[in-house]
Amino acid sequence: SQWADDSAAVVQQGDFAPADLTAVQNFANAHRVQDYVLCREEVDPTFSNGLAVSSALTPDERSILLGEPRFPVGAPNTAYEWHMKGETFDVRGAGVAGSPNILVGSTNQCAWSVTSASVDQADAFWLDIKKDALGRPTHYWYENAWTTFEETGTENVKVRGWPSNSNWPQVHYRRTVWGSTVTFDLSPDPNDLDGDDELWEERLDTNGFSKVPIIIQPTANDIVAQNHRGYSIRRVPMSDPRRDPHLGYLAMYRAGDIDELHDAQGGVTFPSANIVFSDTAGDVGYSVQGAVPIRSLRHWLAPHVALDGSRAANGWKVDASGGTLVVPQIHKPHVLRPASGFVYSANHSAAGSWYPLRSLFPCRNHSERSYRLFTMLTEAASAGPITIGKTIAMHEDSVYQVAKEMVELCDRLRNDPNVTFTWNSNTVQSMPELKGWADAGGRLNDDHRGVVLAIRLSNALRPIHDPGDDLWPTYGLGWGGLVRFLQAMHAKEAANQQLDSDEIELVDGYIQRARADILAAGSSSNTPDLSAPSTWLDWWRNNKGSGVLNRWESMMFKKKDLIGNGVPFGPLVSTGLSAIADQRNAPYSQLVVLGSESSTAHSMLSLGQSEIPGHNHELDQQLGWEKARFKLSPMEPADVTAYSTAPPETIDMP
Repeated sequence: SQWADDSAAVVQQGDFAPADLTAVQNFANAHRVQDYVLCREEVDPTFSNGLAVSSALTPDERSILLGEPRFPVGAPNTAYEWHMKGETFDVRGAGVAGSPNILVGSTNQCAWSVTSASVDQADAFWLDIKKDALGRPTHYWYENAWTTFEETGTENVKVRGWPSNSNWPQVHYRRTVWGSTVTFDLSPDPNDLDGDDELWEERLDTNGFSKVPIIIQPTANDIVAQNHRGYSIRRVPMSDPRRDPHLGYLAMYRAGDIDELHDAQGGVTFPSANIVFSDTAGDVGYSVQGAVPIRSLRHWLAPHVALDGSRAANGWKVDASGGTLVVPQIHKPHVLRPASGFVYSANHSAAGSWYPLRSLFPCRNHSERSYRLFTMLTEAASAGPITIGKTIAMHEDSVYQVAKEMVELCDRLRNDPNVTFTWNSNTVQSMPELKGWADAGGRLNDDHRGVVLAIRLSNALRPIHDPGDDLWPTYGLGWGGLVRFLQAMHAKEAANQQLDSDEIELVDGYIQRARADILAAGSSSNTPDLSAPSTWLDWWRNNKGSGVLNRWESMMFKKKDLIGNGVPFGPLVSTGLSAIADQRNAPYSQLVVLGSESSTAHSMLSLGQSEIPGHNHELDQQLGWEKARFKLSPMEPADVTAYSTAPPETIDMP
């Protein structure tokens, strides 16, 4: 791909030993894995941050790990913190209530944290369905024959408040060789006569899930658009019950160092994740974990379309034991004991275009936050030891770096006597405020009123200038496109080269819409007039720096209307997804320092765990979260008891 930026990947080609890279290539050749690389153009959800610093860069020969999942904070908190101890393991951290898998945690030997990897772990297969006289599915076409379903059944769905307990609504389910059968009624709206299907997005909720119920046995009216076609979903981890993810996590809890931890990750089938980790020897590492199925050659369209489920050859390959053939852990992108002394992840590329299995792992290049993490870590590593205090400063960092650099670039261009360009009037009027914001540090807080404009600057490259211009295809869209553009412009300036008219036009288009957006926002019925900059900071503090957290809000569902309006909270450290600090979306943070002499763990949990409004554990973490203060997270019973009686000031981190 012309947009692949190998320098932005976590794992560099030199991190793989030549023999190991040859083994990956042999695996790719043996199973005919496609050799293309697709760099995503769209902007993906901004999930998590994580970093680990080895003892080579710290003052006391201990490793430091900072883990920060990112998804909306609500009441109760989605992330649940707990401690488990057994005969062969002792672990603390956070995950999802009801699951034994600690996604962000530590033992006395190792620590780890994950960010979303979004590896393709599921496929939809379309099937021709045969029905009986009543329209009920009875068979599906597979290997040139009508085949009965592997499993069929009916379940009652118990609904609170249902008029009659004896007449529960029923769900009919069927399973094929690929998995459970489902039908999504997301066909184009027949009333949309101009063909652009404007109502399509109205059928999806804010998370992109269908508002239309999953129809297991549709009525005759429901299946008009689908005709005689059904769909089955093959998905990790349900596709192979023998490889339950908890077995891999249990092995991670028992790991004594990063080598054993990396081996254990091979048993973690779900969810797919980038994982940074450290150990008491002071070593750090990074890897991709999660089962990555090897598919047939027909699957190059799998991320975009449903596949023909009529033939076994169209599906996932099978290993010697009869299970799904997956990429071995040793072949996934990883680095142990990096030469730089640190690893980090913020949803950017795992490996570059040199990686033989590149078609199986999304190419995202730099995100705006990985660019910021790389900048901070590189500067810190060259300026002396990376202390706990410096790490916490990274955790609290609210600099919107890509926007700040674009503002500074625009300012230099406007003051360059060799640049002849007619700047948009909105750019001219925005720059004094934006320049003041950048000079004040470029943070997403109330240091300067220009933040109200800055928050409207994009974190991604989009075709926002002349549609006929062909500049953006040079760099690609999305996070990586904007970072690559900035890096290219920095290189031009360093070589004393003038930017051309297309490049200046892109900068102008990027800056000018900030003021246009704020004027449009101020003209809405529920927003005060924002035409006067003197009103901006009050509006920011009231609407961005504070607000209300929804009850029962998570990545998957919203139930605030069922429980209550929400929970008010105070001023936050930062209020933008494009910054490292993003308290609205910080349900859990952990800081773990590991060493042979001493190890400590601190965490930050938002709000509380009780789902009962008014319960004493409903908001018991709120004060510490609002102050962005870490608390001790001990494992030993005596330490837990001592901590529970400690005054609040003893748990504040520097």
